[in-house]
Amino acid sequence: MSLPNTSKSILVVEDDPDIRELLKIALEMEGHFVETAQNGQEAWDFLNGSNQKPALMIIDLMMPVMDGWKLLELKSQSAEFKEIPAMIVSATSDKKFPIPEKNQVILKKPLDLKVFLSHVAKFV
Repeated sequence: MSLPNTSKSILVVEDDPDIRELLKIALEMEGHFVETAQNGQEAWDFLNGSNQKPALMIIDLMMPVMDGWKLLELKSQSAEFKEIPAMIVSATSDKKFPIPEKNQVILKKPLDLKVFLSHVAKFV
């Protein structure tokens, strides 16, 4: 997996294969280059193994192996990755959502595609 050197590259981190594919298709139709990961560990391995950083990460919170909470924690502690904007998309309400940082936005599932894409356009 590798992203092209572009400001339109996005990493989608989502465990549900249908949602992951839907987001990928919608983003590609808008002209973005998209890589996907099915959990936080896969995303973290991708980030550390890629020469290119995505312009935006779209992260679900509730995932197996490594959840989005842990991925966001690792990202925020990394000098290399902490500046990558993150869109948190989740249906969960079992934990208190963090206050979004300057380069974050939180959207609740189910997503409104127009609202989702308008937020993507703000970051990418």
